[in-house]
Amino acid sequence: MPRRNRNKLEIMMDIMEACREGSRKTRIMYTANLSYELTKKYISEMEKMGLIIKREEDGEMFFLTERGRNLLDKLRKYRSLREEYMRLNDDLRRNLNKS
Repeated sequence: MPRRNRNKLEIMMDIMEACREGSRKTRIMYTANLSYELTKKYISEMEKMGLIIKREEDGEMFFLTERGRNLLDKLRKYRSLREEYMRLNDDLRRNLNKS
């Protein structure tokens, strides 16, 4: 399968996955496969949106908020449905081309 660029929601989903149990900025950067500058940009944006929160108890850690957890659940469902749709669409095309 050819590699394609991720869209903004896919990047945000990767960041939210990394923050489920708490993550430092560096772990988020590596988990989401982002540059340091993009990581800072997305973290700031997602904090403003109320999706993640920074806690400083043991250094700077980022966690999902309730809103972030709800969005992550919906994005997972969306991705699953989208993948199923793509599989069905491919199957239909193959079946139609057999005639």
